[in-house]
Amino acid sequence: MAKRGQGEGSISKRPNGTWYARITLGRDENGKQKRKSFYGKTRKEVQEQMTEALNDVNKGAYIEPSNVTLNEWLDFWLEEYKRPNVQPKTYLGAASEARLHIRPQLGECKLQDLRPEQLQKFINGFVGEGYKESSIDRLRVLLKSALQQAADNDLIRKNPMTTVKTPKSTKISKKRTLTLDEQKKFIEAAQYHKSGDICILILLTGLRVGEAKALTWSDIDFEGKLLTVTKNVQYVKNLETGKYEHVIYPPKTEAGTRIVPLIPQAVQLLLEKLENQRKFFKFLNIPHDESTLIFPSPYTGTYYLSPSINNAVQAICKTIGVSDISTHCLRHTFATQCYESGIDLKIIQEILGHSSINMTADIYTHVSQSIISTAIQKLSNAIDE
Repeated sequence: MAKRGQGEGSISKRPNGTWYARITLGRDENGKQKRKSFYGKTRKEVQEQMTEALNDVNKGAYIEPSNVTLNEWLDFWLEEYKRPNVQPKTYLGAASEARLHIRPQLGECKLQDLRPEQLQKFINGFVGEGYKESSIDRLRVLLKSALQQAADNDLIRKNPMTTVKTPKSTKISKKRTLTLDEQKKFIEAAQYHKSGDICILILLTGLRVGEAKALTWSDIDFEGKLLTVTKNVQYVKNLETGKYEHVIYPPKTEAGTRIVPLIPQAVQLLLEKLENQRKFFKFLNIPHDESTLIFPSPYTGTYYLSPSINNAVQAICKTIGVSDISTHCLRHTFATQCYESGIDLKIIQEILGHSSINMTADIYTHVSQSIISTAIQKLSNAIDE
């Protein structure tokens, strides 16, 4: 067998069925061989990676992993790994998080110099700046994901973010929901607001705002009293033109595509909406069919902007003397009401479109004061007996 030359690689199949290759890139200042490894699902995939790297070595274009900075890696990771696999809004959010929070403090650091204790101190620093625990955790997850890919690509030996924890908030976060009395007042007051109908439907179904905005009449089964969620609309920046536009996407997860049962109040709301909309479209001589938006903006005739719905919720709440309520609080209210009515968590998970029951339990199983009072009264009655 001929002796393998300098830089030539070897390819082999791993026990789990994937393929593996390694090339030698010479020796370091201590005389130790420098190697680079490649992994792939097929032999061809690994061969292509290895050939590209060898070509770079021959052309002098190969970048030594020890010289890669976090800024350089974030540029590559965001463009090649993040952007092709997420929705534009998610990609833009990740790029913004990196630009505003990660790059200023850590961007010039070399990947191989990043240490767990340094990164823990970096994450902890956001507590003193007043950031919410959820915001800090989102930043931690973003950085951990980017560095995990760097580890998978053999740019670093292991991910230094693996042991970094999100500091727990000392503040007790209690999600604001509407009481039963406030819900009745909200629905009554919303009937007199231009955007009240979509706000009421969110309260009665627990839909996300983007899901409610995207609803068309084809999504409603009046006979079965069911609403099908298959899409959501987002107002995002077009990465080619730089302009913002409404884009329809499927739900982020498989669980997001779901069927939501409609209570009688929701059915009645939609029936009245359909009747009035048909009359209005007929008057204007505009076609009306199953593809028609259920809730077009009264200001533009097309999709709502989410802030305008939130403004409507706050305006309605102001008329009934309630504060600290956002559009998402209506979804919280619906979920909490389901839980307090004795609906099983698994069913609530499916209605809300959560990918895991843990998410449902963590967010919505806070117990209201009325539940606590009722439970204590039952205990008292049992003792008296």
